[in-house]
Amino acid sequence: MGRLFIEAVQGSSGNNVECRVVCKDGRKKWITVSWQPICDEDGCRLGHRASIHDITERKLMEDQLYNTNERLEAMLSALPDLMFRIDQDGCIHECHFSSIDRLYVPPSAFMGKKIADVIPEETTRIIMTALGEAATRGSHHGATYSLTVPKGLSWYELSIAMMGEKKQSDNQFIVLIRDITDRKQLEEDLKKAYDELEARVLERTAELADLVREGKSAKEIASLLNCSVRSIEFYKDNIRRKLGLTHQKTNLRTHLLSLNKNS
Repeated sequence: MGRLFIEAVQGSSGNNVECRVVCKDGRKKWITVSWQPICDEDGCRLGHRASIHDITERKLMEDQLYNTNERLEAMLSALPDLMFRIDQDGCIHECHFSSIDRLYVPPSAFMGKKIADVIPEETTRIIMTALGEAATRGSHHGATYSLTVPKGLSWYELSIAMMGEKKQSDNQFIVLIRDITDRKQLEEDLKKAYDELEARVLERTAELADLVREGKSAKEIASLLNCSVRSIEFYKDNIRRKLGLTHQKTNLRTHLLSLNKNS
């Protein structure tokens, strides 16, 4: 502040120069200072005129806004999902990502462009359908699609939320895209394991049906198949259930023989 006073005395001028000052009571404030020289008719300096405005409240709000933005940026950087801001026509206005390798194409290829201009037709259809639901209901969750990115074929899940009031022509949306490739691979592995188990069960069941048809007892079958009598009885009950013989007195071997005869 002292430096500004010296400059004012020397004839300089200034406008809205921000300063931090300490009041007599110890409070710290932010102010803006403006000044200009005052001269007589001959151009001789008579002094200067100055104005001071208290901007402490504004500076506090700016600091809070800055801190909020810093937190948001940190959160977005830590977010594992891709985040886009798009409009109702599918035009991309903003994007946040933790690694460019996670993107289908670099930002320069999609910023300001419509989704349909960037990604395959089927994927566009899925996203735009989800976007239409978000425009009607306010949000959408759960649509999935796949894309081939630099790291290979990847699967993604969509979450979309509308910004502002519903049913406006200029609505924009926040779109979160989560990589679910690992989950999809696990689901495929589990399905494959389940199918293999079903095939083994069917094979075992067919073998068991043949032994039952031959008149083997549960104990004999258990010995031949190297399993417990209880397991054999369980399989036999399942066969009766599949054949619709539950709660009936029909003999399983007799029924199987009749099926074989009819076939």
